[in-house]
Amino acid sequence: MNSLDDHTLIRLVLEGNTSAFDVIVRRYNTKVYSLAYRLLNSVEDAEDVAQDTFSQAFKGLGSFRGTSKFYTWLFRITYNLAISQRRKRKPALSLNSQTDSQGEITLPSDDASPMKNMEDEEGKTLMDKALGLLSLDHRAGLVLKEIEGFSYEEIALSLGVPVGTVRSRLHRARLELRAILEKLDKERADL
Repeated sequence: MNSLDDHTLIRLVLEGNTSAFDVIVRRYNTKVYSLAYRLLNSVEDAEDVAQDTFSQAFKGLGSFRGTSKFYTWLFRITYNLAISQRRKRKPALSLNSQTDSQGEITLPSDDASPMKNMEDEEGKTLMDKALGLLSLDHRAGLVLKEIEGFSYEEIALSLGVPVGTVRSRLHRARLELRAILEKLDKERADL
């Protein structure tokens, strides 16, 4: 069943085969969690959103029209839940706040030097912190384009905005991210 495409699995689920939905969950769980984490910058919130995403997807599977990729539809659920989760808590990040990169496990390669591994981890932590300071709209666009590899059209469909809006948001997000990274890097150098 793992080799079946998404549309076949969805058809099976709608026919009552719930084990087909287990395949869908296994197929997309990491992506949904990773996306939720990058949007919320919180392990606990990301776990909640990922679980709720699959719960809502299961309940609403009959409304999936199949005119887009299944992951695009699943992303939209994740994004909407992340916005709701974000509204429930106060976004208490500042340029002086400390964040960690829980939930993102990277194993150093055997041939990499300890200094290189430390630099890579510092860069990743700095990027996570900078992404956390962006607005949710800017962060979502960057994550979808740069990390998930979505096209502008797929991002527009996922976010429910025109392609031109996606392009302008990404442009502004990149400028904002660059400014934040420069400021964080300067603060780190001053320490």
